Amino acid sequence: MSKPVKALSREDILGANDREVQWVDVPEWGGRVYFRQLNGIERERWESDVPTKDPKTGESDREPGFVRARLLVFACCDEAGNQLFTTEDVMALAQKSASGLERVYDRVARLNKVTDADVAEIEGN
Repeated sequence: MSKPVKALSREDILGANDREVQWVDVPEWGGRVYFRQLNGIERERWESDVPTKDPKTGESDREPGFVRARLLVFACCDEAGNQLFTTEDVMALAQKSASGLERVYDRVARLNKVTDADVAEIEGN
């Protein structure tokens, strides 16, 4: 017979250390990039920060999406999990090598369970 699963209390949930930090080597940038799981607020901000397209005109409501750079802004951190970038850094980060961005984005997306369907929905495709 299996042991019953514990019903979590408010304190259990709010006190859980549930944000994993991982790293990926990025030879394009000459080192290692740390990244973390987003919290609920960061995930919502990322989703709402990506421009959407008007279904009739195909026009974006803001500058291009920069989906990868915007996600990395919220996820990249130091070894202790402290955020490295702000939303002011999106354009600067988007101008880095596409292969470096893709390398980090792939790992961040996997850790945060961001799927192609999520991105398509956010972009309005």
